[in-house]
Amino acid sequence: MTPSISIVTACYNSAPFLERIHGSLRTQTYRNFEWVCVDDVSKDDTIDRLLSLQPPGELGMQVYRLPQNTGGPVALAVGTKVAKGEIVIWLDHDDELFPDALENARKHWPMVARGDGGLLLRASDPTTDAMIGRKLPERARLSWGEINARYPDVHDATFVFRADLLREFASIERMEEINLNGAVFAELTRNHPLIVTNVPARFYHRDNPDSQTRVERVSRKSVATYARIFDALGWHAAFSPGRWARHLVTMFRYSALVYGRHRAALGHVRSWPRRAFASLLLPLSLFVRYRNDNEVLVDIPYFDPALAEGLQDLRKATS
Repeated sequence: MTPSISIVTACYNSAPFLERIHGSLRTQTYRNFEWVCVDDVSKDDTIDRLLSLQPPGELGMQVYRLPQNTGGPVALAVGTKVAKGEIVIWLDHDDELFPDALENARKHWPMVARGDGGLLLRASDPTTDAMIGRKLPERARLSWGEINARYPDVHDATFVFRADLLREFASIERMEEINLNGAVFAELTRNHPLIVTNVPARFYHRDNPDSQTRVERVSRKSVATYARIFDALGWHAAFSPGRWARHLVTMFRYSALVYGRHRAALGHVRSWPRRAFASLLLPLSLFVRYRNDNEVLVDIPYFDPALAEGLQDLRKATS
């Protein structure tokens, strides 16, 4: 079996990392893939550098530039929409794939049944070469929410998705209101679990000073993201009630920062039983005065999905 794979990367001021990610793609032992890059209005020479690179896989390379900055996830949605592969992998611009990553994805792909969402491969720490988090049950079918609740030390895994499902759950309209991909992962895998394999697929680097872990940009998207993740929770949330209580309190705190009212967050929770449950924790959030030193309040303009229609592949435009 030789499925086609699309690697989709959202780029923003990516110049310092392009040599690394491109180099890791060029050394892939499995070559039936394309690289789709969508620039989120970088302020450096990311576009020029992308256009100077040779396509790393046999299926070529696509490069697009959004007409306005969106904060990340919309760029992934645009790239997923134009991707030609049967399989889609979202790869951060500052990450690095192992040379056999795509070969391992191909080798394990036959395990994915019709109702499954795809594969979960692991990530490693580049400073120690150690896999991040404990070993998961091999070939288990797990949702993103279950992994977060039952195995909280397992994070930054590598998701290998069915392209048709990812396009459904990661449309531009759905991605416009969020700022963390976890909301999409939670929704998609709730009914379409991932098949676990403990094979590491990439190094998770922490040398990007603008990463979400270093600078937390709080906006309307932050509130919606936390609400979407809460909406997608299943029974496994019972394994870590304290974790999800903190999740809700944070959602209300963000709501107060963005809208001036804690209660405004409830409007983003779509399930009324969950909205009623969340409201029980609202009084607790009123007493929370916690603020991160790396927290920045930002206003991200609404992105009209129509703006993505007719975007031109810049590689074709300059050839």
